Amino acid sequence: MSTTRKRSGEPRPTVRERSVDAAWSVGTNVLSGLLIAMTVWGAGQVTGVNDRIFADRDCSDFTTHAEAQRLLEADRSDPHRLDLDGDGEACEGLP
Repeated sequence: MSTTRKRSGEPRPTVRERSVDAAWSVGTNVLSGLLIAMTVWGAGQVTGVNDRIFADRDCSDFTTHAEAQRLLEADRSDPHRLDLDGDGEACEGLP
């Protein structure tokens, strides 16, 4: 038994009308999500955050061992592979 009461005089929406409403709802939610993602990405581009997060760094990007070591210590999972021998020291060939 339905808990929703039909208002007198109002016709029930057809299956087509309900599916159009559902498609519209899904479409607006997807569009909203894309606009939010684009805004966040754009803000990251303007502020330079995206470069710091997504840029792959190599030992050749650093002039000193200390610079590379700071990046390694910031993220011990070593996503940039600065410590290939796993001894905790980044770019050991740098001065």
